Amino acid sequence: MEKKKKVKVYKKIKPNTSEKRLVSMKDIKKEKRARKIGALINLALIFVLPIILIFFATLVQKETAEAACLWMQENPGLCLINYVFIVSIYFFWQLLFNKPTISAFLTQFIYVILPIASKLKFDIRGEVVLLSDIALVGNVGNLLDFVEFSQQFATQIILIALFIVMSTNLLFVKQVKTSRKTTAVFLTLFLATLFILVFIPATSRGILSNFGVNYGIRFSPNVVHEQEGTWLGLYSNFVMNNVSEPSNYSKESIFAILDEANKKYNSNTNIVYDAFGDAIREDHSNDVKPNVIMIMSESFFDPLEIPNVEFSDDPIPNVRNFLKNCESGTFISSTFGGGTATIEFEAFTGETAEFLPYGIVPYTDLTSNLSNLETIQKVFLQNGYHTIAMHNYDGSFYNRKQAYEKLNFEEFLESKDLEEVAYYGKYISDGTLVDNIKAQIEKERDDDKPLFIWALTMQNHTPYQTSNYTEGFDKIKIKKSNLTPSSEDKLMAYVNGIYESDYQLKRLIDYLEESGKPTVVMFYGDHLPSLIDVYLETKMISTKETSKWSLKDLYTMHKVPYFIYDNYLNKETKHNNITGATFLGNKLLNYIGIKKSSYFKFLDTLNYCALRDRLFVDAEGKIYDEITKECKRYAEEHRMLEYDMMYGNNYVCQYENSQKLTDD
Repeated sequence: MEKKKKVKVYKKIKPNTSEKRLVSMKDIKKEKRARKIGALINLALIFVLPIILIFFATLVQKETAEAACLWMQENPGLCLINYVFIVSIYFFWQLLFNKPTISAFLTQFIYVILPIASKLKFDIRGEVVLLSDIALVGNVGNLLDFVEFSQQFATQIILIALFIVMSTNLLFVKQVKTSRKTTAVFLTLFLATLFILVFIPATSRGILSNFGVNYGIRFSPNVVHEQEGTWLGLYSNFVMNNVSEPSNYSKESIFAILDEANKKYNSNTNIVYDAFGDAIREDHSNDVKPNVIMIMSESFFDPLEIPNVEFSDDPIPNVRNFLKNCESGTFISSTFGGGTATIEFEAFTGETAEFLPYGIVPYTDLTSNLSNLETIQKVFLQNGYHTIAMHNYDGSFYNRKQAYEKLNFEEFLESKDLEEVAYYGKYISDGTLVDNIKAQIEKERDDDKPLFIWALTMQNHTPYQTSNYTEGFDKIKIKKSNLTPSSEDKLMAYVNGIYESDYQLKRLIDYLEESGKPTVVMFYGDHLPSLIDVYLETKMISTKETSKWSLKDLYTMHKVPYFIYDNYLNKETKHNNITGATFLGNKLLNYIGIKKSSYFKFLDTLNYCALRDRLFVDAEGKIYDEITKECKRYAEEHRMLEYDMMYGNNYVCQYENSQKLTDD
């Protein structure tokens, strides 16, 4: 009985177990089906998310959703290139990690961080991100000091951060994995497409042109970024970061150009004339060798140039007086809102950034070439001067410490070397720089050499916010304007800063008047301040997009005042000069009448005032959107000399050495 009972129980249990197994298999099939559907959805999202990502990156640059959508609608080819790039990045990370969450996050972070950095840099300095900025990674702390977050831009960053978090944590929460073989196939496919589109010269130019890349706008990083987006702008920086040898480049050509320049300096006369018909004094051994101070004032320009704004008083009364009574005029800056290092490089060397590769910053990109250049510092050294550079900021910024040494400065005083440091707002004051200039002039030296002092200020660097200053700084008030409260606050901060700079400059020149030591001072601003909202609201310009600026807009947004003061020459002065950064240093040499090299004599033969992208100023001060036929030969000769010193065999140096032997 027991045995039969046991069999009966077993038969009862067996069907139940079988039934449970059937139910379980059904659940497994459902789960597998769900996984497949989930995998397909996530795979689809992988291909949909890049479109959303392109929108957010464009939003950062264009600032409004409407403008971002319009750009995507008008540029489907550019969007497709960006799309291929994003998907390639994603599958690269997938091949490494095989985790969609990690891959998606890294892809989105990398793709979005560059437009954010570019937007920040543009707001700070008026120029977009370039390959050379990689060299500034060590200066991130300094760069963050310049940041001024607008409410609108902060909102964009928050939206992008939310997008990244949501897409990585919600859309890929299941961690659906693809086989490495499948990932490798996708990656190879997209990388091959990207390679053909971008990196093969035989195919890329024609293909990219069909997709909307405009090779006619390679002249300006800002314009390229505006029209093509940040990533393609950086690509342009990469492919255009080379320079071709001039067709007729040779030792004979270089020597012929410099020979012609020297012929215009007849050693039997005391007077020669430059391309503008202005007299240039030649050096005589008995001439006085004055101390020379060259001051480039951060973001200094004339606020009265801003229309539809009325101030309680003139923000630059002393500079205006010097403009009336000293040699003075208009300086055409090569940049707007930033690029100080490039301006000073041009002033020192007589080179022009127009002939350098797209997006190059000489101090960081061309350090090995700098020592080959002719500089005004070298001219001063050859005439028995002691050369000193002074800057009231960190000397590592833009590699100035190393660059200045290669550019013939014997001594460099950065912020940590200055005495009795005081601040005006966030930065070391102009007053501190003035005190240290005076200290260098009064310093007893064994050699008793005259001084050439280069002084670069920092006080009026962005950001402009009245909250950065203590009470009582607002001596200049805005009586009337159509500005928003935010823009008015920025303008208030700026004009009171340069009002203080104007006072400190007067304090320096009063000291020089009383000292009795022969001295020459050249003073100018490097570029207009980064007050783009102020310019828009006052109708000084019509758009933020520099690619849409008219010729008149370009001229307006690049002109700042300059003057040359002296306390001993009593020479007849001119007040309507126009010059560019390339000619500033040479103009100073001519004013003093110092003996100079053949290269700087060559600069006197150039019959134009300023040359930059889409803005050319001829010898008569007329403006054009491109170089005139009459001046092309001179520009080509200038380009050849620049190529020779920067990239060629430095025949200029050989010529200068041969001239020294002849003189001896």
